[in-house]
Amino acid sequence: MQPPKVGNYKVVPLPEPQTTVARCYGVVDLGTVDDTYPGKPPSRKRKLMIFWELPKLVAVFSDEKGEQPFSISKEISYSTHPDSNLSKLVAAWKGRGFTEEEQRTFDPSVMIGKTCMLNFNVKRKAKYKDSNEPANTQNSYPELVSIMGLLPELKGSVPPMINQELRWDWDKILNNEEVFDKEKLSLIYPWVRQKIYESDEFAECPTAVNIDTNDQQTAYSEAAPESAEESVGDDWE
Repeated sequence: MQPPKVGNYKVVPLPEPQTTVARCYGVVDLGTVDDTYPGKPPSRKRKLMIFWELPKLVAVFSDEKGEQPFSISKEISYSTHPDSNLSKLVAAWKGRGFTEEEQRTFDPSVMIGKTCMLNFNVKRKAKYKDSNEPANTQNSYPELVSIMGLLPELKGSVPPMINQELRWDWDKILNNEEVFDKEKLSLIYPWVRQKIYESDEFAECPTAVNIDTNDQQTAYSEAAPESAEESVGDDWE
C-alpha cells in the first residue's frame, strides 16, 4: 500500500518529540503584516520567519528527491529589544544576549548556516483535533519548544546544509542595496510568499511588479548550492 499524497508530496509520519541537532537554512523578512488576535484591536507588526532543518531526522517526501530532512519554522516579531522574543531566542542559542551595538545593527540573516540543538513537540492541526490517526505531515506539525547552542562534542559532526537557502531582506531592497529578485522570491514556500505579498513593504516597493500574488507553486527543498556555508561557521564567535 502506498502512502497518500498532498500535492506532489507524500504524507509521512512525524518524528517523536525530542531534542536534536539542527541547522538554520532560512531567514525571511515577511515585512509588516497583520498581527491581530481575536477580540483585540487591529494590529500590524514587522515579522521574521526562521527555518531550521533537522539533518538527523529524514523521510522520503518525494520519490524524485529521495530522503530529505524534516524542518521547523518559527514566525517571530522583528525586534531586538531585550524583552523581545527574538532577543530571547538568540540569547538562548548564542549563550548571551545582544550588546547595545548588536541591538542597533543585528542582521538576522547571519543565523543562516549556523547550527544548534532544537527541542520540539508535535502539535495537531485544529481541523484534525478529533482524529485518532498517528501524527503525520498532513494532520500535525513539529513545533519549536526551545533552542540552545550545539553541544561541544557534536561540533563538526552536523552535515552540510541540505535545503536551499532562503533569504529575504526588505531593508536592503527598499534601501536599494539589493534588487527585488523574483527568482529568489520564487524559492520561498508559497504559504510564506503569501505573507510577504500582504506586507506594507510589498505594497510600497516600486519594483514589486508583475508578481502573481495568487501563485500556488509547490516547493519543498532543493540541494543547497556549494557556497551555502561560506564563512558562517557553527558557532556565534
